[in-house]
Amino acid sequence: MIEIDNTYDQIVSRACLNCQDPQFQPPKGIEKVGCCSYSPTFQLLEISRICNDHIDQFWSIYHHPAAVIHPYSIFVKAKVDPSFDQLNTPFLTQLEKDDQQTSYSICHFFKKGKGCSLHPQFKNAVCRTFICTTIEEQLTTTEQKAMNEMIKRVYQETRKFQTFHSKSLKSQSLNLKNNPEAIVHYFQSIN
Repeated sequence: MIEIDNTYDQIVSRACLNCQDPQFQPPKGIEKVGCCSYSPTFQLLEISRICNDHIDQFWSIYHHPAAVIHPYSIFVKAKVDPSFDQLNTPFLTQLEKDDQQTSYSICHFFKKGKGCSLHPQFKNAVCRTFICTTIEEQLTTTEQKAMNEMIKRVYQETRKFQTFHSKSLKSQSLNLKNNPEAIVHYFQSIN
């Protein structure tokens, strides 16, 4: 049901090609993309990898029209189908509205018939480890254990890298909002 890819520290499943999870079923007329309705946040670990292995990809993400640049991360807001704006949502809580909007959304890096267009090592921790409950409920005990170990490993690595390098960059008064070229140089110099 799942495959643990130790090369790129990710969990994948062929079942995702035909997503059956109720949480990720879009409204009629909206492309079915499963959990690729998510808006990814690139942390420093992914940014470092991209800076060292595909600098053009970094600048493409950095300058993406949907990118929101934070000091030590880049958030790329998913495309929201215009039909979402026609919904009557004033009586929904913000969480309910966000959930509804996600069902009308498609990640900018999703490619029809392929899935994620990013190289696996450039995907963030969520994209490398997320498995929906429909798949998770079908896993054997052994598969669940392997999945949980991978998730723990990926998140520990991401947090450790983010904590260490955000402190280092902050001590040098560097951040993605004001000094993107210096951030690129920083990551290329430590590789």
